[in-house]
Amino acid sequence: MRKLVMILFLSSVGIISKGQNLVPNDSFEEYYRLPCHLNVFYLQDLVKDWVQPLLTTSDYWSTLSDGACFLNPANINSQPRTGNAMAGVIAAELSGGNKLQYREYLEVKLSQQLNKGSFYNVEYYARNSDIAPYVDVLRSNNLGVAFAESQILSYTQIAPPDHLLLNTEIKDADIIDDNWNKIGGCFLADSNYQYLLIGNFEPIDSTSVTRLTFNNTTGVAYYLIDDVKVEKLPYDVSHLTNQMTYCHDQPFIRLNAFTEGAIGYSWDNGSDSSALVVTSRFSKDYVVNILFNECSYEHVFRVKYVPPLNLGPDTLMCNGEVLVLRPFHPGKEFEWSDNTTDSIRNISTTGTYQLSVLSGQCLVEDAIEVKFIDCPGFLPNILTMNGDELNNKLIFENIDNRIWSLEIFNRWGERVFFSEHYQNDWNGKDLSDGIYYYKLSSADLNKVVKGWVQTVR
Repeated sequence: MRKLVMILFLSSVGIISKGQNLVPNDSFEEYYRLPCHLNVFYLQDLVKDWVQPLLTTSDYWSTLSDGACFLNPANINSQPRTGNAMAGVIAAELSGGNKLQYREYLEVKLSQQLNKGSFYNVEYYARNSDIAPYVDVLRSNNLGVAFAESQILSYTQIAPPDHLLLNTEIKDADIIDDNWNKIGGCFLADSNYQYLLIGNFEPIDSTSVTRLTFNNTTGVAYYLIDDVKVEKLPYDVSHLTNQMTYCHDQPFIRLNAFTEGAIGYSWDNGSDSSALVVTSRFSKDYVVNILFNECSYEHVFRVKYVPPLNLGPDTLMCNGEVLVLRPFHPGKEFEWSDNTTDSIRNISTTGTYQLSVLSGQCLVEDAIEVKFIDCPGFLPNILTMNGDELNNKLIFENIDNRIWSLEIFNRWGERVFFSEHYQNDWNGKDLSDGIYYYKLSSADLNKVVKGWVQTVR
């Protein structure tokens, strides 16, 4: 699913809306009862349209409540951003230095179901607050918005959870301070969502927490929420591709982020063009922020580079040897020219071996020619130089089909003979009797044959 970039606006300047707000009671002004009403604890029993999805105690604040009521904003020296009311949730909690899973949420049924594939702007305002003298003040990140197709109400369970882990459409990756911060962005609906939720939906271990006071064992990152908006926008980003394949035989690929109505582009490499030319030959995600008048939309191009296949150079080997081919390629689906699909081939006969890798629209193939020849077989170990013309030369079988070099060493390791292209003609006649060591080498075969020979007169 396309992820929405979080845009943190520190300004309270409004923007021109191009659609109706789908969030009913968006600033929490309409209520059933004011805070601190006797025997009323759940958010949904106080404020219209909004509910707390978990048993955790999301709060309703109103300046219209009695001054003695703790949930009168005057008691925390904070006022709603607009009107008389706001809501409050805990986004993170510490106890004895350890992060707790406990978190609070807000949930509302949208006045109109989101349309899958349509483009929306979502925004709300949040500020950090000190709510009680017996808990330390924390600030955290990851306060965001998630959507659901059906209502989440888990507080009626026997063992209700104390947190939700949902896919976050909007998320503030930065620590949120005690100013009214506007948090918002665009997203492409991937389902027909009906419900909006606000809170920290990320794993608590990935949530950053800053402690402002150190007077108590327990601390909470408490946030006031006001002025929530979801509006449908006229832009279409459905044409943007998520998965891109970069074949090894392509000189480059072009990532095109152009969107009608966009006012700017910002790529993660600093480019501000609507398109990015990629020449880096490895798999990588490329992120572009597409700027609109109302918000910014983050799109990720996931580029998969398909490398070439390399079976190695053509190979010459000796009969009786086996060449083991272990081709490596991330495309895993192999097909040899003989229709086999083995990932390892043991080659022992002369031939051309061609392999294709099935990798989408990329043509990935390579071939290797393997030739087997007779190599030196009989290896002599004695020369008799007694004048009978028998067994008086160092002769190796099957060296006439390749160039073989020969080195002869005495027992002290001194080289006493060398031939770059040996012709089976060494007889050791100028050397004293004894044992000599030879090294027969073929560069073509990348092969060395070692042994010893004794000369006797």
